[in-house]
Amino acid sequence: VGFGLFATILMTTLERQREFAVMLATGMLRSKLIGLISIESLFIAIIGIVLGLIVSAPVLGYFYFNPIEITGEAAQVMLESGFEPIVPVSLDPHLLLNQIIVVLIILSLCLVYPMIRLLRLPIASGLKGGAHVD
Repeated sequence: VGFGLFATILMTTLERQREFAVMLATGMLRSKLIGLISIESLFIAIIGIVLGLIVSAPVLGYFYFNPIEITGEAAQVMLESGFEPIVPVSLDPHLLLNQIIVVLIILSLCLVYPMIRLLRLPIASGLKGGAHVD
């Protein structure tokens, strides 16, 4: 999740450097530009979270009512230890909330480097376009 978010945010920032330089040249504050990137990234994360929930809910529901059974020696060891030989699935909403919070924390960490690049973006070099500006 972290690498996917970081790559998406970084490529968005690198590909739009000329656009950002034009915005800065026309008087937009760097803090507003950073806010814009933050909001866009938050929307990307929210869309990913919602799509992840939509895709995973039926799968989790299925495995909640039809857990994966463990067979063979592993099942025997589990029975001897007093456990049922299944892989249980939890539908606890606290786990869901914790994962959403973790994704949002990862998002905020992934935003640090692109924000630093935006703060250091020289307007004249950014307007030239072409190669990525350091």
